[in-house]
Amino acid sequence: MSLQRREPPWIPPGALVIGGLSQGLSWLLLLALALRGEDSLGPHTLAWIHLVALGWLTMVALAILIFAAPNFTDATLRGERLARFALYPFALGAYLMVAGFLAERFAAVAWGAAILAASLALYLLPMLAALGVAAARAPRTERAIARALSGVLVMLAAAAALGVVMALALALGVAHGVLTRGPAIHAHLAGVGWLTILIFGISMQTLGPIAGRRPARRWRHITLGILALLGVLVVSAALAAASGALLWIGALSIACAVVLYLFDLFEALAGARNPHRPPQAFLAAAGLWLALAVALGLGVVAGARWQNAYVYVALVGWLGQIVNGHLHHIPVRLMATMVRGEQDETDPAEVLSAPLSWLAWALAQLAVACGAAALLAGATPLLAFAALCGLAGWCAMLLNASSAYRRLSVPRSTISLL
Repeated sequence: MSLQRREPPWIPPGALVIGGLSQGLSWLLLLALALRGEDSLGPHTLAWIHLVALGWLTMVALAILIFAAPNFTDATLRGERLARFALYPFALGAYLMVAGFLAERFAAVAWGAAILAASLALYLLPMLAALGVAAARAPRTERAIARALSGVLVMLAAAAALGVVMALALALGVAHGVLTRGPAIHAHLAGVGWLTILIFGISMQTLGPIAGRRPARRWRHITLGILALLGVLVVSAALAAASGALLWIGALSIACAVVLYLFDLFEALAGARNPHRPPQAFLAAAGLWLALAVALGLGVVAGARWQNAYVYVALVGWLGQIVNGHLHHIPVRLMATMVRGEQDETDPAEVLSAPLSWLAWALAQLAVACGAAALLAGATPLLAFAALCGLAGWCAMLLNASSAYRRLSVPRSTISLL
């Protein structure tokens, strides 16, 4: 008798769990910082930023790419086991960095950055190899997607490399020169070059199952991708050269890309045929927060002291809410196939609680709005309230996911008799 080897889940569930846990921890950490009266950039704030950007957002993005990259590009991901394994030391490195910033032990930050960079290299080697083959041999549309995904992964690698250099400079006590312009370049390579452009591309594909309709203007999508990529490169060069004129050119290029993306996003959502509305509402809110983040960013370029609000809205409003929208769809489909079999086609709306989904949405938007207002006004009590709202919204999502799993575990025949 031979035993058939069972295929692993199409997205690593452990990585999604780590991403979800990091989101909850980020709200607890923000609450602690607010109660201590911290609302300016320092080691503790850097701990929060890296917990959100690496532990939550990047972890979820890398996990989803395990499935999305080969399926969207018709590529064969050889070394998939290595890429899956790499996610866990990546999380270890991210958490070590967060702990090092919190304890102000910069040697730990450097070790965390080194572990993170090494694990990221293990992830990128098979991924970029597969995308490289697809970019050369796949059909036209898939070739374009493969090139775009390769580009954002290179941006991630560049951001990670710069992060390692800055972490080592901190640990060695020679950070003055490196940290003058490095953090802003690092932040835009990671936040725009990696996560934002990735979402621009991926969400155009995922809008199909989430909204029931994809954007129809292919030229608009290509144009916004080019503008965003050129914009982040110009912004990085401008920050390195301290060129105000060049910074405006790059910022306006990114702003134009965002306008085109918002046309695509809201056009698809306006004609959405999928009756499951909460994920669509998260994506719509993310689009509005993206518009606000761009406005705040342009204000910073003009000299306004809105840096903290800009970072917060970009991370938690734009990126956080677009991820939350996908988490109301993709993990439910993953659970359904794990519990009911690979061929299962359970709609997330069948097992998610609509009241809990809408509660999570409302609390998340309140957290973003109050947090942004608090950082603009310097009102730390309001920031603490925002953190409590975010934590409550995360708890609603967790309860909803637990309830969905229990419903999936009940045979369909039993459900029909209830």
